[in-house]
Amino acid sequence: MKVLIISKEAKFSKTIEKSISNKCEVIIKKELDDSMSILSKRPSLIIFNLECSEISKINDVIFGSYLWIVSKEKVDIDQLFENHNVTGYVHYDNIKNVLNSIKTAVKICELTRKETFGDRLKKLREENYLKQSDLAKIVGLSRSIISSYELSSSEPNIERIKFLAKYFKVTVDYLLGD
Repeated sequence: MKVLIISKEAKFSKTIEKSISNKCEVIIKKELDDSMSILSKRPSLIIFNLECSEISKINDVIFGSYLWIVSKEKVDIDQLFENHNVTGYVHYDNIKNVLNSIKTAVKICELTRKETFGDRLKKLREENYLKQSDLAKIVGLSRSIISSYELSSSEPNIERIKFLAKYFKVTVDYLLGD
């Protein structure tokens, strides 16, 4: 599971990373602006440590991820949940409360996240000790296309899906997550 931490406070980011890195791939960024390309990697959880003036930056940017807000300032919680795609909020009064809240968020993500076609393809490829380039040769595609499938940024047509299912000896339904 991928977790994106957006915080100007390096100590905050490192503390959170240390507490969850055994379960998650953690990506740390200082600002949302330089994180836009990271969002294409589809993090399951985004932890946004922000000031109230920065809340407007999260509009329509984060889709398909759980968004957990951490703030040292008091936030109008009703407005936060009504106007933004926010899953959880914790007031940054002490780091222990924040860590407990983030660990809860990670558990929620783990329990509710559905495997994608890309997740299953990568799992099958790795179980068969194949590199992306090996699978690309077998399927007759470039390594970058296999990578885009695994990142869920594109999906193959039904003929390729059938070929992959036959090659890995699984059903098309399994590959598609049904």
